[in-house]
Amino acid sequence: MISANRPIINLDLDLLRTFVAVADLNTFAAAAAAVCRTQSAVSQQMQRLEQLVGKELFARHGRNKLLTEHGIQLLGYARKILRFNDEACSSLMFSNLQGVLTIGASDESADTILPFLLNRVSSVYPKLALDVRVKRNAYMAEMLESQEVDLMVTTHRPS
Repeated sequence: MISANRPIINLDLDLLRTFVAVADLNTFAAAAAAVCRTQSAVSQQMQRLEQLVGKELFARHGRNKLLTEHGIQLLGYARKILRFNDEACSSLMFSNLQGVLTIGASDESADTILPFLLNRVSSVYPKLALDVRVKRNAYMAEMLESQEVDLMVTTHRPS
């Protein structure tokens, strides 16, 4: 039940995007570079987010910013909100994207990363046909350089 004393708030996507960057990179400086803002702007954004939700989100240990219990709770929701936002925008912007996307995948990625990627691409771009070519990692760079594939998915840096 929602408390009558505290109104429902709307979370700002820019604040959430910066929050996720800080959570992933552990410092305001690194997050600032990732979101193309100054360290001071990131600090102000995180103060604003904490005020907005009424909870402390970070435990400050020197320069490192570790998430509090509330921060961990918000992080899961922030990732979902941003994913849905980005998916909706992509879907609207590229809803008519058609043609064939040729994906080269290494043996290792075919069982791990590839199923998730194919599912996401198919759901966001339903008119896009996918041509998947699974090869050993040694052949991946050659396939990309020869433009045999449009996209390469591998768990190792190709040689």
